[in-house]
Amino acid sequence: MKLALLIILLVGPMLSAEAQQISQAKPNSEEVARLGALPLSPVDSLATKRTIFVTTLYKAGTRLPSASVESLFKNNALATRWYFTGRMLQPIGPLVSGGGVVLVFFAIKGKPATEEVVYRNDYFTVHYTERSRPQLISGLLLFAGGIILIELSNDLIGRSARQYNARFRNQQSTAPGVSFHLGITPSAGVGLYARF
Repeated sequence: MKLALLIILLVGPMLSAEAQQISQAKPNSEEVARLGALPLSPVDSLATKRTIFVTTLYKAGTRLPSASVESLFKNNALATRWYFTGRMLQPIGPLVSGGGVVLVFFAIKGKPATEEVVYRNDYFTVHYTERSRPQLISGLLLFAGGIILIELSNDLIGRSARQYNARFRNQQSTAPGVSFHLGITPSAGVGLYARF
């Protein structure tokens, strides 16, 4: 119990400080590009930034609030559904994981028990700790389920941004010009080919 309290007291301030830095930080376009979220058009497309628990959307280097994202996605039902489903799952994942950690802690801690044992006509009182395996397994499953929910929520928000940005890719692909492709050619060979 003391160890768990010590861990919470040590990790809690670090997480709150990181959350404040994330909420106050406004990365420029170079930082967004360095994170691997280079937008297709710096003015209109969306970029994502992934942190431990949340994925945030950026447009032209500024963080978008939820109301702005809603107005951007009003004509794209699939992106809207993915974004708001991901937003709903964001707080649930850490709560489920936290519940799993608590269950695992209490399963490992166990309950003190005593038993009377007869050995060679002598009675002995034996003190031991009774631990629940089903409680331990369910706690581990809850922890894993919470991690999966966190990943799913972040993936859904990233998908919504990619779905929104897909219209820019479609516009770029229909533009006249030369298109170079590396891979399997139309004649079933491997190499580089160009389309005019």
